[in-house]
Amino acid sequence: PKAEVLANLGALLARREAFPEAIVQYRNALKLNPSLSPLRLNLGLAYFKSGRFAEALPEFDSFLRSQPAHRQALQLRAMSLLETERFHEAAAAFQALLPSTDSSIALGLATAQIRLGRLAELLQQLAGGGHVAHSRHVPQGDRFLGEQRRGQRWQRGVLRAADGHLSGKRMTAFDSQLLHVAILCR
Repeated sequence: PKAEVLANLGALLARREAFPEAIVQYRNALKLNPSLSPLRLNLGLAYFKSGRFAEALPEFDSFLRSQPAHRQALQLRAMSLLETERFHEAAAAFQALLPSTDSSIALGLATAQIRLGRLAELLQQLAGGGHVAHSRHVPQGDRFLGEQRRGQRWQRGVLRAADGHLSGKRMTAFDSQLLHVAILCR
C-alpha cells in the first residue's frame, strides 16, 4: 500500500508539472515495489519532461519489456534517442512506428535522417511512398510548395528535386512534414 501511495503522490506532482519531486516519489515507490511496471513509464515521462532524456531511456526500455507494443512508450523512447543524438537508433525507432498520421513521428524520422546526412534518402522515401501515412492528401505544386520556394537557393533546389522525384504523384500530409523538416534542418 505504501508504494501505491507514493506512486499516486508522484502522479499528482507530475500533473502539477513538479517533475523533480514526482521523480523522487516514483523512484521511492519502485524501491518498495519493483513489480509496478507502469511506474516505469511514468518515471520515464517525468525524466523526459524534465529534459533528462538519457535517464528516461532505461525507464522506457524497462517498461517496454513488459508491454512491447505500447505506442506512447515507443514514441517517447524514439524522441529520447533523438534528443540524446543517437540518430541511427532514433531513425530505426521512428521507422518502427510507421505508418502513422502523427506528425511528430514524421518530424522525428526526418530530423534523425537529416542529422545522419541522409537528405537524398529522405527524398527517395518521399518518391517511393514507403513511409506514406494513410491521411488526407495534400496537392503537389506551387500552391503547396510556394511558400518554401521563396528564399534561399538551396531551398529551391531541394524542392525542385522533390518535385522531380514526385512527378505525377500527390504528397500526403506525412510527406509534406518530411519535406518541411528537410528544409528547416538544412
